[in-house]
Amino acid sequence: ARFEGAPADARPKTADLAATPLAIGDALEFVGLCRTNPDQSLSQKVQVTELSCVNIAQAHVPRFRALNEEIAKFDQVLNKSLGGVLVDAGGRVVASWSCYSFYSWSDEKNYEAFHAVGVDALVDATAAVAAALGDGADTALHAVGFGLKRLPLSTARTSMKLDDAWVAKLRAARPDRSQVLTVAQLSHAGTDDDGDDGGPVREGDLLLAVDGKPTATFADVD
Repeated sequence: ARFEGAPADARPKTADLAATPLAIGDALEFVGLCRTNPDQSLSQKVQVTELSCVNIAQAHVPRFRALNEEIAKFDQVLNKSLGGVLVDAGGRVVASWSCYSFYSWSDEKNYEAFHAVGVDALVDATAAVAAALGDGADTALHAVGFGLKRLPLSTARTSMKLDDAWVAKLRAARPDRSQVLTVAQLSHAGTDDDGDDGGPVREGDLLLAVDGKPTATFADVD
């Protein structure tokens, strides 16, 4: 595309990414491409009604599997699109409408599903890389070595004997959530740097804090 002679304010600009996480009640607008006609764009106003998480079963063969990713659900269905983004009232991109592929062993077919994934984690990661590149240094991005799932505080309190002090800490840290994270599956070695201080992370453990800070969401762990 060429824009010679066009005023600067009339030329396309790079979209701004929002560093704030999605929240229930957010009023957004979806902008994307039509599934039946990719040359046609779509626009639809939606509101966040629920924050859930990606749940893809483990494959029988080695393949990349999305873990610890929170997704948003809306008051309306976006079923005619072929991907896109969701923007706030200021035009900032707050989520991507991303395609996930998973394999069903029952009928031996690949399936696809679209989910709204917040870009706040992407903003943090790219900012760290950009800062390192600017200084001419290398940077490392670390991944959590296990899969997490959300557990209601009420269940953790009654079934796993989570004490009242931790329930209060988690509620104070995330007043909009009433949940705790538990280790659902180890994807690779999930030990600390020393390998023996506190022992390895085990499936079923409650992840209450990182560096002394209470953790109730995937973003808290990241």
